[in-house]
Amino acid sequence: MSRCIHQKVMDLNHFYLTLLDGDPSKSFSALNRPGIHGFFNTEPNARLFLETLVLGLYTTFDQETRVFHDTLFVIPKPLEAFSISMTERIVRDIRDSRSSMPKEERISGGKLIVAAFKHLHTGSRILHITTEPERWVAFGFGASDAMPNWMRKGLVDPNG
Repeated sequence: MSRCIHQKVMDLNHFYLTLLDGDPSKSFSALNRPGIHGFFNTEPNARLFLETLVLGLYTTFDQETRVFHDTLFVIPKPLEAFSISMTERIVRDIRDSRSSMPKEERISGGKLIVAAFKHLHTGSRILHITTEPERWVAFGFGASDAMPNWMRKGLVDPNG
């Protein structure tokens, strides 16, 4: 079992590095644990949003079957505008970090990134979802916010 977890950690960190050409922060390691889908936070935090988005993109792809799957990215309404502007900025950063890659690698990897984004679906009406989705991530919910128990169990404090 620990080998699988270690492999997930390596894959997720490598995905971050490949996607953004940079090292993740220390809080990102919390997302490497099984069953963790995001952080408790209520403020517009660029770093936490980036790390949650990377986890969401990573979650869309099944490494074993090499198939993309729909993944729910839950964001509360008050942070919707922030999330849109951050996503636009992150897409530009991804494009810029990949601009120096060889053309074939840039195009083939770009197609995978586009497919991952197409399988990441945002929503805010979490209380209407009674059973835990197979694949999901969440950003912008505080520990005292109303949310299903399955969601509460999947979020962690970014400060440890």
